[in-house]
Amino acid sequence: MAWKLRIALKEELGKLQQIFEENYVGNGGLLVSRDFCPKEENLEDILVYQVDGNIVGYVNKSHILKRVPTKWYENFKDDSFTFINQIAVKTSEQRKGHGSKIYTLILGTSPVVYAYVKDGNKLSADFHIKFGFDVVGVWEKDHFQGVDNYKAYLYRYESKG
Repeated sequence: MAWKLRIALKEELGKLQQIFEENYVGNGGLLVSRDFCPKEENLEDILVYQVDGNIVGYVNKSHILKRVPTKWYENFKDDSFTFINQIAVKTSEQRKGHGSKIYTLILGTSPVVYAYVKDGNKLSADFHIKFGFDVVGVWEKDHFQGVDNYKAYLYRYESKG
């Protein structure tokens, strides 16, 4: 099998949006905000994950940095890092190791990686801990993205090599 992570192309938006919809919380998935659905204006932040030439998922890697709540900036002490806002894999391809492969590819290219995990998302928390991420911050808001009493944790990974 050949795995590849690359910048998204405009003509792939339909496929990427379909993967988002499969994973959207309103459709039974875990993705909370439509703000991060792949769009033409954030294409530079979308990495397509391919297996043997087929699109299986994507990573939305950085555009949240333009809007990160000010309180969180104190946690970003690194000059060069990747922020993973969202990762999505086709529902038919989930539980086959693709999320792990995506993270392995990303962690191999960036010395420091950040990601946030919504409170209560044990699968994601355990996943990040498995890869060596540590919790470095917490963000709470009375109302955020349609959720009352929103709470999320900021995770940080630093390459040991």
